[in-house]
Amino acid sequence: MFTQSSAHNSKIAHDHDRAFRIRTRGVKAAGLWAAGQMGLSGDAAQDYARALVLADFEEVGDEDVIAKLRQDLSGVGITEAELRVLLTHCLADAERSLGS
Repeated sequence: MFTQSSAHNSKIAHDHDRAFRIRTRGVKAAGLWAAGQMGLSGDAAQDYARALVLADFEEVGDEDVIAKLRQDLSGVGITEAELRVLLTHCLADAERSLGS
């Protein structure tokens, strides 16, 4: 019984780790895209993408990421709906890139 429980806990830990990696990779990709929209490149773009990943830890779900993107891209003319679609696509791409 201990072995079965350990295997179950190991699978849960693996699933959580995978979900975290997918989320982080997807949010970072959205951040790199947004950085490009703001005219950032190189280290500045990487720094912005990392800042967006850190912003994702503020609350559960997408709202913290969307709020930061909306604020930072306010002068670019991108709607909230477009940002949500972008984030959804980035997360889906991250999941595909990490395999199922």
